[in-house]
Amino acid sequence: MSFTRHAGERSDERNFDRRDVEHVLKTGRFGQPSWDERYRNWKYPVSGTDLDGENLTVIAAIEPAWARLTIITGFRECEADGHLEDAPSAGRRSG
Repeated sequence: MSFTRHAGERSDERNFDRRDVEHVLKTGRFGQPSWDERYRNWKYPVSGTDLDGENLTVIAAIEPAWARLTIITGFRECEADGHLEDAPSAGRRSG
């Protein structure tokens, strides 16, 4: 599993790490895939909770030519109002 530069930046901003992403991939719900013509791969939204129990959705691309999974981005959605959270949660662990 690799992270794009964008995903690395968002993980810092939104306070999630590789372990959180692995947890979401193992325990979350896969959404409807979409084909990315530019990069010629399938992108899958996967929604679940991170290791702290907070909502986290990641967008993962399957790249068959290289037999790898690439994390494109991750974001948090507040359950109450459905808006995307761009800032880290208060009281979250660092790193």
